[in-house]
Amino acid sequence: MAELKMKDIARLCGVSTATVSRVVNNDPRVNPQTVERVRETIRELGFVPNTVARNLRKTKTGTIGMLISDISNSYFATIAREVDRYLRAAGYNLMVVSTDDDKDQEAIYLQRFISSQAEGIILNPTNQNDELLVELSGRVPMVLVERMIDHPDFRGDSVNSNYYQGILELTGYLLQMGHRKIGLIDCERSLSTGKHRLHGFAQAMGQAGITVDEHYPYLACSESFFAMDGYNNAKSLMQREDPPTAVLVAHSGLASNALRYFKHNGYSIPEDLSVACYGTLPNHDLFYIDLCYSGFPPYDVGARTAEYIVSRIQNPDLDNRETVFESKLFPGGSVRRLAAPSASEMMEQGQ
Repeated sequence: MAELKMKDIARLCGVSTATVSRVVNNDPRVNPQTVERVRETIRELGFVPNTVARNLRKTKTGTIGMLISDISNSYFATIAREVDRYLRAAGYNLMVVSTDDDKDQEAIYLQRFISSQAEGIILNPTNQNDELLVELSGRVPMVLVERMIDHPDFRGDSVNSNYYQGILELTGYLLQMGHRKIGLIDCERSLSTGKHRLHGFAQAMGQAGITVDEHYPYLACSESFFAMDGYNNAKSLMQREDPPTAVLVAHSGLASNALRYFKHNGYSIPEDLSVACYGTLPNHDLFYIDLCYSGFPPYDVGARTAEYIVSRIQNPDLDNRETVFESKLFPGGSVRRLAAPSASEMMEQGQ
């Protein structure tokens, strides 16, 4: 297939080449409807403009691009810092951008990294541009971090944590401590990691005879991992007529502000409410509570990610590789043991 050019995109969209160029460069002067039409065509065809002269195509830039969903998330910031430390030692420069989990922003940054001849790309994908990523993975070394692409034609590596097992064990611990009304604060379920977290929670609850489906009253799911979503989700759970006795925050990016809500509203933990979290929070040893959590050092994720991208740049024909880090449960002191449920309560719960 001949290489696509801007004039091809312009012809398909019924606009000028200059308009396509403005859309690619995020020029605000273009009509929003035109922007959406051009971007949709770009995504569908996997078009990547090349701003580097063709006689420089084989020049090594020493640059690796990294796209993460939220640069303010301490977990991803720590991963990026460790990746940068490793890459600098290996002679590479790291450029980090934040997509805010926006598919259009992700597509724009990918195009810019490719057009500027980045030697490799590390990304925490939105899972909304998977076809584009599959196409690009055959052209540039790629490593996925903490989210996966389920496509047989994807070329590259992935570094993940076992969200399913970690949430399964945390939920099991809450059940073991006598809790049955367990609230889950989580994010977008369309993401691969969101599906794994919900599956682990539902599996553990199901083993206790409690069905988790669209009718389960204690699910609070937001569209993003931004801090205030944790606050609002906690508020949503605790303002219900029959609030949960325990809350499991399934992502560290949501945990700090969920805890802030509980403190602002006078909840004593664990006396009034038990709380557990998946993922390691920075400086958690300084918190006003000894938090129950399941996690692992993000430094390990960053180091393995950097190892993968460097070796794949050096040998693009490597088979796909995957590392899944297992988490460890730290009970802490934020979960109170409840009295065992009565026979009538167990019958009501279907046990």
